[in-house]
Amino acid sequence: MRHIMRYTILATTMLIAYLVISLVEDFLLAQTTTLQPYQATIVGMVAVVVLFVPLFGFLDKASRRIVDWVVRKSGRYLGRIGLYVVLFLVLGVLYCAYLYRWFGIKIIWP
Repeated sequence: MRHIMRYTILATTMLIAYLVISLVEDFLLAQTTTLQPYQATIVGMVAVVVLFVPLFGFLDKASRRIVDWVVRKSGRYLGRIGLYVVLFLVLGVLYCAYLYRWFGIKIIWP
């Protein structure tokens, strides 16, 4: 069970980090009217490296704490099934975020 949770933490962290980086990327691409493509590319590459490494570290630590808390609470109240319910809820929210980000389709919020 711990192995599944470790892979889930890693996958969730990567998915959240990619969403944040894509928002930064959109912001930088919107600035191409003031920057030349060569300058925008360099700024974008530096921004991705500067943001991705600390962001990934922060999200990894935060997700580990959250998962430990969820494992303790779900184990106490719902057992193993609670852990799977929480896992599917997190993946469902990420799915909705990606669906909105890529295609503009809103499922959860109005």
